[in-house]
Amino acid sequence: TSQLCPMGTTCCKNETATTSGEQAISRPNPWDERLEAPRNLQKEQLSRQEEQLSSTLPASPEVPKPQLILDVEQGFGELELNEEDHAAADATVEELRRLLASDSRDALAADMKLREAEQILTLPALSKVLKSPVVVQLEAEIQRLVTVGEAMAGEGRGWFNAYQDGASSIDGAFDSEDSSILHYRVKSLIPASLDVSLAVANETQLLTTWNKLITGEPTTVGPRTAHHFIIHYQMSFLAGLYQVDVLNEVQRYSDVENGFLAEDIKSLPKDHALYREPRSGHKRPETRLKNLWMACGSGHTMFMQVGKLQLPFSVPARFAKMIGSLAGKSIVNALANNSLKAKVPGNQWEEPMRRDELGLYRRLLECVAAEASQARTPKGPQDEACLAEGDTWRLFDTRREEIPKMRQRTESQMTPTATKSSVGDV
Repeated sequence: TSQLCPMGTTCCKNETATTSGEQAISRPNPWDERLEAPRNLQKEQLSRQEEQLSSTLPASPEVPKPQLILDVEQGFGELELNEEDHAAADATVEELRRLLASDSRDALAADMKLREAEQILTLPALSKVLKSPVVVQLEAEIQRLVTVGEAMAGEGRGWFNAYQDGASSIDGAFDSEDSSILHYRVKSLIPASLDVSLAVANETQLLTTWNKLITGEPTTVGPRTAHHFIIHYQMSFLAGLYQVDVLNEVQRYSDVENGFLAEDIKSLPKDHALYREPRSGHKRPETRLKNLWMACGSGHTMFMQVGKLQLPFSVPARFAKMIGSLAGKSIVNALANNSLKAKVPGNQWEEPMRRDELGLYRRLLECVAAEASQARTPKGPQDEACLAEGDTWRLFDTRREEIPKMRQRTESQMTPTATKSSVGDV
C-alpha cells in the first residue's frame, strides 16, 4: 500500500519483493510518479473544494458577461444600442429622408449631413444609419452625380473641335458603335456670376423671350423644387418642317464646398406617373444631357454641356464641324449674351431672383462665395482657369467611393482590436 510522504512524494511499504529465481517485473519510473503526484493531488483538492461550496451555497442565477467582453467575442457584429444611440440614429435617418424627399431632392445637402453624422455619432449609431435604406438611396444619387463628371471628362471618345471663340468651344465625337450618333461637348465662359447665369435657363416661363426655337409656353409637370422638376415644351426647326415635343426630368446637385451646380437631364420614361404623350405632329426625341455650371469667382461662370444627337444618316467630320459652328454661334453666344442682359438693372429675371421662392439663388450665392470658386477667378479676358478638366473630374471622382469608404472606416473601428486596451481593464 502507498501513503503520502513528506514533500508530496509517494513512498511504499510492505512491497512484495521478487525472488531470486523469478523474472523482474517491469515497474513505472519512480521519478515519473514523483513528478505526477503533486498535479493529481492539486486536482483532487480543487474538486473537493468545489463540491463543498456547491453543497453549502444556494444556487445563484447566471451572471451575464460584461458587454465589452461580448462585443469582443462577437466581433462587434451585433452591437447593442442604448436609447440615446437609437434616438440619434433615428433623427439622422429622418433628416436624410427629408432632404431626399420629393419636396426637396437635395442630395448633396443629405451627403453633407451624413458626413457630419460620422463626426458626432457613436459607432453603433453610425452603423445603424449606414445600414438604412435612405443611405442606399443617397448612394444611388451620388453615383448619378458622378456620371456628370464622367461625361465632362469624355475620355477615349476622340473629340474633334467644331467651334472655338475665345474660352468658348464645341467639340464633337462620333459614337464608336453607331456613326449616325454625334456626341458633343459645349464649353462657354459666361461673364456673369453663377446665380445670374443660371437664372436665364432656370426661369422657364421666360424661355420663349430669348430662345426663339421654343413654341408655346413651357410648363412644369408635377411639383417643382430647387433641385428637381419636370418640364414640357415644344420646339420647331427648319421653318416648322421638324417639330419636337420635349418632356424632360431635371435633377440638380448644388455643391457649396466646391462651388458648382450639376444637372442630369433625361427624357421622362413612359412608365412614369407624370408621363404625357407628345403633341400631335411632334416627335419625342430621346434626351440625355449633362450640364455643369461652375462658379469662377463673383463675375464668371463656366458652363459645360455634354449630350448627343441622333442624325438621320452618317455624316463626315467636316459636315459635323459645320453643324457645330452654326450651333456655337446661335446657342453658346445666345446664352452668354442673355446672361449679360440679366445683369442690367430692371431686367426680366431680376424679380424672380429677388423672390427666390425655391431658395435656389441663395444656394447659388453660397457656391459663388466658396473658396474653390474664388480660386478659379479668371485673371484675364482669355484665361481658361475654369477649363482644367483634370481638376473638374477630381471634384466628382472623390465622391465615387465616399459612402463605401465611410462604411469601411466604421467597420474597421468596430473590431476587437479597436478596444484591446479597454478589455484589460474589465
